[in-house]
Order: sequence, then structure tokens, then C-alpha cells
Amino acid sequence: MFATFLFALVERLLRCDWRRDYLEHNGPYEDARSARIGWLRLEVNHCFVLDHADAAIGLRLPSRDGYRELVYRVCRGEEQIRDAGFHHTHFRPLPPEQYARRPQSNDIPF
Repeated sequence: MFATFLFALVERLLRCDWRRDYLEHNGPYEDARSARIGWLRLEVNHCFVLDHADAAIGLRLPSRDGYRELVYRVCRGEEQIRDAGFHHTHFRPLPPEQYARRPQSNDIPF
């Protein structure tokens, strides 16, 4: 019952006027939609090939060394692609030397 509520909530928030950075992917195997509302990140995925659908609502918080993302995901269907429940991810920005421009040459870069 909570999964049904969360699916309906995320679907409704994805259609509201407050959303930003809306992305939609309609592929032959899966439809995916995502957006953000302030610090909230919303995502819904529907897989056609497998019996799977999931919805996620997450909170992205800045920290001293990047940002942290706390996500709660619910899944429906028989074949689970993604894990349901709480997930935590810590993203760190690239060091400044990664942004430095490399010298141009005619060599192959690999």
C-alpha cells in the first residue's frame, strides 16, 4: 500500500509546475522520467521487457566535500531490476587538476 502511495506521489510531483531539470527517456525497453524540486530528486522507471516498475524520491544535501544523496526506492513487479529501500551515496567533486586543459597534440589520446 505504501508503494502505491509513493508511486502516485512521485507521478503527481513529476507533473507539477514546481519541477526543474525534467528529463524523459522513452526507449524500446524502458521509460524513465526524472526531475527535481529544490533538494528533492524524483524518478520513475517502467520496464516493458521485464515485469518491473520503480519510483524513487531522494534528498540531495551539500556537504564539506561534495554532496550526499539519501534515496528511498519502491519497486513493483515480479522481476526486480533495482533494489528497494533506503540508499546512501556520497559524491565528491573532481580535483582542480582534472579541469586543467591538456596540451593539444596530434597523437591518439589512448
